[in-house]
Amino acid sequence: MVWLPLIKSKDSEALAESEVDKLIAEIVSRTRTHPDIARGASVRGSLAFREVLNGLSEIDNGLRRESIGKAALITLPPRILGRQRGNEITIVSDIVQEVLYAIPFSRIKDESASPSVLNGLPANNIAEGLKLRPLTRGQGQKLTQKELSIIIGEAAQNHEIPNYLRSPKLLKKAEQNQHSFTRKQSKIPARELANTIMELMEVQDRQLDGEMNFERMYIYYHLKANSGRDELSTQKRDYDGLKTLIDELEKQGILRATETGSSFTLTAKALDTLLKSLTTRLPGGRGQPGGAIGFSRTFDSERQPEIRRYRSGDFFGDISVRHTLKEIARQKKDLSDIRRSDFRVFMKQPRKRQSDIVLCLDTSASMWEQHKLVYVRLAAAGLAGAAIENGDRVGVVTFNNSAQTTIPFTEKDKDAIISHLVKLSVRGNTNIGDGIRCASQLLFQEQNNNQKYILLITDGQPTAVSERKLERLKVGKGRDLTEESAILETRKAAARGVKVSAIHIANKDEASGRFISNIARDGRGKVRRLSRPEDLATIWRW
Repeated sequence: MVWLPLIKSKDSEALAESEVDKLIAEIVSRTRTHPDIARGASVRGSLAFREVLNGLSEIDNGLRRESIGKAALITLPPRILGRQRGNEITIVSDIVQEVLYAIPFSRIKDESASPSVLNGLPANNIAEGLKLRPLTRGQGQKLTQKELSIIIGEAAQNHEIPNYLRSPKLLKKAEQNQHSFTRKQSKIPARELANTIMELMEVQDRQLDGEMNFERMYIYYHLKANSGRDELSTQKRDYDGLKTLIDELEKQGILRATETGSSFTLTAKALDTLLKSLTTRLPGGRGQPGGAIGFSRTFDSERQPEIRRYRSGDFFGDISVRHTLKEIARQKKDLSDIRRSDFRVFMKQPRKRQSDIVLCLDTSASMWEQHKLVYVRLAAAGLAGAAIENGDRVGVVTFNNSAQTTIPFTEKDKDAIISHLVKLSVRGNTNIGDGIRCASQLLFQEQNNNQKYILLITDGQPTAVSERKLERLKVGKGRDLTEESAILETRKAAARGVKVSAIHIANKDEASGRFISNIARDGRGKVRRLSRPEDLATIWRW
């Protein structure tokens, strides 16, 4: 091809930032003046263009024309409106080749014509891989609201149609050499959706601001694919496919764009969806924890009433006329045949005291490893939902260098807790002692007769102690004051009637340490280990 050496030569040149900005401005400007475009790219489109290019420059080790071409084909076609619908990709391709390579503007005249001069771009680009060309007027009349037909020329027949278009049914075959993009997205399978949410949480937890963007997501999946440890779908490895996936997750309410529109965050629905997916996959699990999967009888709110025969010593007022008559009717007796053994006593058990439960969550930097923070979210969300379903009150305390109450007690607003959990971020050291102290203070902020519990969820590695606690503890050789502070606060809470239990977030081969066992022993509670999703069933059946 006559233009190919020129393209390769120009693609090898590294560009300065100022030159890149001029090229971007020129490409975007052309979309606003092009005769075949009814509406060009906006300023927001320019920002998205630059953001995607920044991500590509890290992967391609520098700013080059090839990267600009990729970024243009990713961001601009969805943001412009062609006078002939479905022709946006071809128009952007023509603009890019003219601006970047000074190649005269041209169109593919017939199916045997040479393929697009943008062969320097990778085959996973729609414009290069499918060789799209404009529809004729007759073909355009066949379009409906659900389909957008495109023609694939003979030159493209040797190119494989990307799997990410076929697997989610974004592309379907029509007549010979003709395919159609379907506008309707296929639903993401539940297991794939759950895995994707786990990956999104991992990306979110890596950011100090707790936000993600397209650039960060693509780099994450690029590195993950190159590691060879995980098998990724073609959709996640491809720029265009990833954009389609993110758009679909936003439509489903899993992701929400920020006010600036340049990034997005996970929603409470994301954690709730992941929780439901894992619950149904666990042995015997159906629905939410606290439903079919069960929950600890420790937090049951009401005992079942007892209906039994009358016994000597029972009060006459305890005899239930209604249940006695039902028994007589069942035996088909006359009133004259009634005996004392036919009387039924209805014993309504008194309602148990309501429980106040504080989820004491470790958000220190060590929780970033091995999906620990994801497990914290899942365990806390399941326990909170089950406790509220049982009529108990739940509060949330988080701790790292110090502790703070993040959710006051609630007995109804489960959504507020889940919304908070999905936004948790990690940083700093692990001050478990201050976490237990803060949880105990929350339990006794108001006077009531409720049973009181602290559920500590941590990896069990204290690394910090409060200054005021340090002054009270005698410093001795070989003593771990971080652990001693946590044990002391646990004993204080237990002395006031609080039960302190622990959920140990541990690696698969890591044994539960002496420290965690001592916390549960001195707190008169229990220890549960959480190393993999299957362990959640044990947590929720506490």
